[in-house]
Amino acid sequence: MIVFFSSIVAMLVIAPPVLYILLFLFLSIKSERPIAGRKASDCTAPFFLISIVFMANELWPLYGLWISLAGMVISICCFLWFIHWVNPKAPIWTKAKAIWRLCFLTSAASYMFILIVAIVSRGILF
Repeated sequence: MIVFFSSIVAMLVIAPPVLYILLFLFLSIKSERPIAGRKASDCTAPFFLISIVFMANELWPLYGLWISLAGMVISICCFLWFIHWVNPKAPIWTKAKAIWRLCFLTSAASYMFILIVAIVSRGILF
């Protein structure tokens, strides 16, 4: 049973970039590339967020969960302030889409950063 759960966690950590690429390729057949990119990023953002939590918890066992959650809350608050500052008259749905896409961009960048830190700190390349 432990092997089953560890394999699920491993898939959640590895899957987001692969899922994004596959979804983008599938959607680009039916629609234009920019629209396919936006839809793929909208669908894979939760997977990136979940994998960040798992990787941070593995890298820093005592504080990894709190670091990732605090980073997410702080970044969402900053995004809310920024979107409202840029366009205060925009409807709430437009602001929500912009915040969700900014969350995807930051979570993808954080995913790559934590993945590089994990590879370097564990000495996998050497």
